[in-house]
Amino acid sequence: MFLLIKGILGRKSDAWEQFFVSSFCSFSFFPNFVCMKIVRNRWIPGRKFIALNFFGLLLCRPDTHISISTINHERIHTAQMKELLFIGFYLWYFTEWLVRLCMRGNAYYNIGFEREAYRHMYEYDYLRHRRPYAWWYEMRRRRKRQSKHPDA
Repeated sequence: MFLLIKGILGRKSDAWEQFFVSSFCSFSFFPNFVCMKIVRNRWIPGRKFIALNFFGLLLCRPDTHISISTINHERIHTAQMKELLFIGFYLWYFTEWLVRLCMRGNAYYNIGFEREAYRHMYEYDYLRHRRPYAWWYEMRRRRKRQSKHPDA
């Protein structure tokens, strides 16, 4: 893919190679970068949802517009999944959702993972400077009203 993109652009600049390597390499070399594959299908997710992140794979409906901020939101979730080795993420997410159901407010928006993802979904370079286990601090923080961003 790297050679194909370089061939299309027709230039061999070090700046382009540095951008490509820092943006598209595997997370073993760049732990804060998250690469996602987007799969469009008719069944998953349901009509009420825009996208569903399943083990780092972004599932969405064919007629849905996926904004850059939505992709960034899901990339933050993928980084969280990698920290908890995927299965741990889903177990913690479901357990916290059950606990938050009994509490005041919307259980979905009060989950620590969602708080972090919604708070930083418009910061497109957030994953470069994100602290490990940042969702833990969001879980302990009191929830404030979210402001609507014009990109939404």
